[in-house]
Amino acid sequence: MHTKIYAGPGGLKGYLTTRSSASHHGVPALRVEGPGVEDLPDVGPACVLGSGITAAQFVVACAAGVLPKSFGGTIHPMSPATREAARQFCAQWPEGPQVPLEQSRVRLDRSQGGGSAATGPKRSRP
Repeated sequence: MHTKIYAGPGGLKGYLTTRSSASHHGVPALRVEGPGVEDLPDVGPACVLGSGITAAQFVVACAAGVLPKSFGGTIHPMSPATREAARQFCAQWPEGPQVPLEQSRVRLDRSQGGGSAATGPKRSRP
């Protein structure tokens, strides 16, 4: 597996990948590629990224479809298989943020680096 989950400013790209020595037993690592990060190793969920948030916070934000306010770029929609890989990635760090099993339950609170939450479609009250 090698799936793009993020395309950022300046040509940065984020992938969940099992094509890495940092991936074990089929659980992906996070790979960031692009100008200025050529020497960045593939990372696990507890690693702090250059932005100051953990890799798990970043992956949860991508799964929620809501990037932290300081980020630019585009989140690539996650297929069910990619979403499961994201969940497995975050589960390696049980104390960290997690990707819920169901899309409608994804939440990213302010303490996890985001400014909003994805809670599914809005419904108007009668």
